[in-house]
Parts: sequence; C-alpha cells; structure tokens
Amino acid sequence: MRRKRFYRIISYILVFSLVLGLLNLTEIGKIMSVGTQEVKAAAFVPRTSEPSGTDRYWLHTSAGGVNECIQIANGSVLPNCVGYAWGRAYEILGSRPNLSRGNASE
Repeated sequence: MRRKRFYRIISYILVFSLVLGLLNLTEIGKIMSVGTQEVKAAAFVPRTSEPSGTDRYWLHTSAGGVNECIQIANGSVLPNCVGYAWGRAYEILGSRPNLSRGNASE
C-alpha cells in the first residue's frame, strides 16, 4: 500500500514538472490568473536550485516560516511535494496562495 502511494505521488510530481517544463512563462507578456490571485508572467523566474532549509517559504508556521502545509522534520515542509508547491507559489505570488495544504492524494 505504501509503495503504491509512493509511486502515485512520484507520478504526480513528474507530471507537474513536465507541465511546468513545457510552459515557458517568461515569454508570456500578459497577466495570468492563478486561483484568485494575479501574477505578471514576465516577473516569473524559474527556480534552478533547491531552496535553503532556512527559507521562510519552506518552513512551517510553527517554526517561524509562512508555510501552512504538513511539517515533516525540523520545521521543514520540503519533503512533502505539496509543501514545496505551496512554498513556491507563495514565493512567486508574494502573498498566501489559495492552494490545498494536505497531501497530494487528498
């Protein structure tokens, strides 16, 4: 059961990464809607390195960060794919994203 769940989560991450890789958001000059928030696509900068373990976007609120997702270890939400996506959306938008805070399977 755990293995099946693991493979499902890995599949979601791979599909998400593929979709993001196919979109070249830096060349879109219009404003796009993300949930109820708007972002200028020209301001989007792709992440090419892993975030710091002390970056507030990937630290749980109980550890002094701004991320409300599942805390995994030492205040970090990074081992969880939703925790990373939530932190990255917060980093790009500059404000609290309107995204799920549960596991990908929920």
